[in-house]
Amino acid sequence: MTTRRGIGSPTNDAETTQPPPDSKDVGGGNFGNNYFNVVLIAFVLLGLAYYSTSTTSEMSKLTILINYGGRWVDSRYENFKTRAVLVSNTITVKELQKQVYDIINVDPNDYEITIIAMYETMKSALPVEIADDDDARAFIFESRLKSYKIPLCITLEETNLLGSPQVPDYS
Repeated sequence: MTTRRGIGSPTNDAETTQPPPDSKDVGGGNFGNNYFNVVLIAFVLLGLAYYSTSTTSEMSKLTILINYGGRWVDSRYENFKTRAVLVSNTITVKELQKQVYDIINVDPNDYEITIIAMYETMKSALPVEIADDDDARAFIFESRLKSYKIPLCITLEETNLLGSPQVPDYS
């Protein structure tokens, strides 16, 4: 009589085989299969840990558009240059200002910047100043909700008025 194994196979105690009592098998199958299973589980766990770490760090970043070098005309910012910048979800106004100063390459001692977010409304864009950390958090929150980018428009005001006013060179 031939012993069959698998789904739907008849089983009874006479057809199953037991390892001999003097066998060195300590349960759980042979070493090769156990080793493979342990390695596979470790690989999957390490992969999940890497994925969750990289995804978490990537999800904690946001790309924002910095418009600079332009001018305001009837609540519209015109003739500007744009840079896309990757920032943290928890960026503060001071950190954002530092990044803007670095982008437009002006000295914070010579120029004060105003950061304006251009929020879309039903009929037009509404310019709103980003003046403190609450404004920055609201901007990040709104930016995450939208499928499009909300630009930040930068205005410079010279703080050192000794001599003639100078406009920064953005080229």
